[in-house]
Amino acid sequence: HLKEKGVLPAGNRTDVDQQIFESDTGELLLNQTGCSMSVSTPMTEGAAQLAGNSARFKVLEILNRSVNSTIALTSMDGRPLSESGRMVLVIGTEQAATGMRMTADRVTVLDPGRYPALLRTGKFRLKLHPAAGEYELYPLSVNGIRRAPLPLVREGKSWSVEIDTAALPDGPTPFFEFVKR
Repeated sequence: HLKEKGVLPAGNRTDVDQQIFESDTGELLLNQTGCSMSVSTPMTEGAAQLAGNSARFKVLEILNRSVNSTIALTSMDGRPLSESGRMVLVIGTEQAATGMRMTADRVTVLDPGRYPALLRTGKFRLKLHPAAGEYELYPLSVNGIRRAPLPLVREGKSWSVEIDTAALPDGPTPFFEFVKR
């Protein structure tokens, strides 16, 4: 009805029967049957999806993920991702406190657990299509301090990376900085 009344643009991908809902700006897309949610704005791109799924945006391309996760790239220098020289990549996976216990249906918390928080690790294959230039990718400690850079593979104007968060030298982290040299 919203398309017929002109509230949603003609190209809007909303399909109630398929349980797909897109915002009027086209920046948010929820696919309930596919268990995915994506955001695509000039400053941020990303998707929350099940293991094995991929997604393609203008700058961020998620080729594969071994665990359910949210992967997003956001500009940190106030410029659109396509022009940015400093971006933060977030790979959000399941987190829980040490010793946390829940009911089998994972609805009720029986014991909230204690510090430290545990982070599910996984393997992620990504391709980045940034502005021209040379780039580096740094895992970040939770306080924002750069760790040793990860190897990037140049493929024409794009950069590929495989991240195994369990194999990072200083331990797992959900935060990475993608920066122009």
